[in-house]
Amino acid sequence: MLVALEQRFNSEVSSTSFLSVDEAVVRGEEQKKLQSVKVSQTVIIKNIDLNKEQGITVFAYRILQADRLLSTLPFDLKVEVGHIPRSEQNPFGLRLEFSEALKKNEVSP
Repeated sequence: MLVALEQRFNSEVSSTSFLSVDEAVVRGEEQKKLQSVKVSQTVIIKNIDLNKEQGITVFAYRILQADRLLSTLPFDLKVEVGHIPRSEQNPFGLRLEFSEALKKNEVSP
């Protein structure tokens, strides 16, 4: 899960073997927007909550960097994970199928 989230959000990562095609496309579009304004992004995972009713919720920090200026923002996500055949690039056989930022009122206390 951590590798998939790094591939999805971190600017320095180029591999997308843990992402669905849709998530890889969204990642590419997001990274193009960030590059156009000369900003890089890193996400640090604080906690992952697995809940039968609510699914997988990730609590993280998004660090945006423009030159030497850093900004850290809370970044909570709802994610869905799927299974694929194991490979050398993805030995776990899991990939990030969907990720969506949660609004403040959707975040658990």
